Amino acid sequence: MALYRQALALQRQGKLQQAVKLYKAALQGSPELVSALNNLGVIYIRQKNPAEARRVLEMAIRKDSRFVDPYYNLACLYAQQKDIGRSLFYLKKAISVNHHARQWAATDEDLKNLRGNVEYERIIKEPRKS
Repeated sequence: MALYRQALALQRQGKLQQAVKLYKAALQGSPELVSALNNLGVIYIRQKNPAEARRVLEMAIRKDSRFVDPYYNLACLYAQQKDIGRSLFYLKKAISVNHHARQWAATDEDLKNLRGNVEYERIIKEPRKS
């Protein structure tokens, strides 16, 4: 966990290459650390490496299908690529895992390409199911 915490601090400081190295090192010791995979995916999205982002985010989902972040980040990745269908698919999955994802999506700039889409607007306005 020490490597993970160091990587997270570097990521927050914008030192992405160093963070990548530490996340990978953390994963060698703890391959089940889905938050490290998710954070690598976020970095790869920022670095405009969609194939690698997709790979690690999908790996995170396979390791823990109850972790909302990789679904949400795939929605963001696909929205940025203007693949509206896939983005909406992953956004719905994220909301089904954690209803708070609906609130995140309402203002997230990474999802701006979805705004105005009828399905997106319906998802965002849909009342929370108990």
